[in-house]
Amino acid sequence: MAVPLTIEEWALLRLLSSPGIGPVKCRRLVAVFGSASAAVAAPATAWSGVLGTGGPAPVVPDEAWVSEQLQRLSNIGGRAIGMSNPEYPQILCETVDAPPVLFGLGGAPWTAPCIAIVGSRRATDYGRRVARDLGAELAARHMKACQRKT
Repeated sequence: MAVPLTIEEWALLRLLSSPGIGPVKCRRLVAVFGSASAAVAAPATAWSGVLGTGGPAPVVPDEAWVSEQLQRLSNIGGRAIGMSNPEYPQILCETVDAPPVLFGLGGAPWTAPCIAIVGSRRATDYGRRVARDLGAELAARHMKACQRKT
């Protein structure tokens, strides 16, 4: 049964969906404002002071946009798994930079031995090719793979 995301996980999704906001800046905003919900509610001028940017603060997507994206994920058989979900890997919760929400298709591959493939937003053609080939080889051996973009 799907466990709904908490209000804080929704706010984290909104932060992480903001242009130019990745895990590091997201953690910085949460640390300064005390929560993702407070960061989302903060005025743009407060963000620029925290992020040290001279330009305008990123526009935070509204809840309707996040809801639409989660529905699109659901339409292809995917789901979002927040840290409050019992399916979220406990060992991952113990890491300093655990992603607040995991996205997945199918079952939870981390319930059995698996390998994680860590990607990059600016992956090279070579990097994408290696990840694809490695994933195909692991699948041929019935090994489950997890992926996280950094």
